Amino acid sequence: MAVKQFRCSLESLAPVREAVSSFCLESGVPEVVEGEIELAANEVCTNIIEHGGLDPAHDNFSIDFEKESGAVVLTIRDRGKRYDFNSAKSIKNTKEMHKKRPRSGMGVFIIRQLVDAVIYNHLPDKTNELKLVKYLK
Repeated sequence: MAVKQFRCSLESLAPVREAVSSFCLESGVPEVVEGEIELAANEVCTNIIEHGGLDPAHDNFSIDFEKESGAVVLTIRDRGKRYDFNSAKSIKNTKEMHKKRPRSGMGVFIIRQLVDAVIYNHLPDKTNELKLVKYLK
């Protein structure tokens, strides 16, 4: 398992994408799957940076990169505001997006479309932990 730390700043998004891409390349993950994981991780990290209430000068988030039997698992941890992904507001489909033009909920929808499982835990030390699981078919 490889763990990388990133500063809570929008400037960290390019290094996040590069880290995901490098991990996938080194792990032999197909290019299409790599793109889906990279986009999902970018969206999660954007939400942490923009909505987590963290200080870009002092706060970080981390990503653990794992390739398990038949799956890629990214575990993203931050100490920002508690955010229960499981009960998060989300659009239900793209038709709803076009009709309602929602101000929020699109990112959650996109993440759920790109990966096979999203598991949220709020740990005893007040860390948010979000696991993105993408099965390699």
